[in-house]
This record gives sequence, C-alpha cells and structure tokens, in this order.
Amino acid sequence: MDAAGVRYVRQDNCFPWIAGWAKAQRLMDRQRSAHWPKSLDGIARQLNPVHREIFRKHPATSFTAG
Repeated sequence: MDAAGVRYVRQDNCFPWIAGWAKAQRLMDRQRSAHWPKSLDGIARQLNPVHREIFRKHPATSFTAG
C-alpha cells in the first residue's frame, strides 16, 4: 500500500484504518492472481546462491488448489 500511495494505520497484522478501502481491496485482489511459486523461487535464488543445487534432487513444484 505504501508504493500505491494508500494511507493506513497498521497494528500487528491488522489494518484498523485504510484511507482508500476500494484501492486497497484491488491491491489485495491482485495478490490472489500472482504466481507466488515463481516469484518466491526467484527471491530464494537471490538470497541463497546454492538454492538450485540444494533442491535439485527434491524440486518443489507449483500446483493449483481447487
């Protein structure tokens, strides 16, 4: 929400006040369609250069829950 310019108050994992509820909801809705395994795998490789080598024998595959 910071990058989108939405003002808010955060308390722990709760947002008791958000200046633009509709805009915040659209941001949250976009998260549901993100391809998280691909995004997180890229971050893991950046943080740990041997990530691919470590998990070569036991790769994690993405799936769609339904």
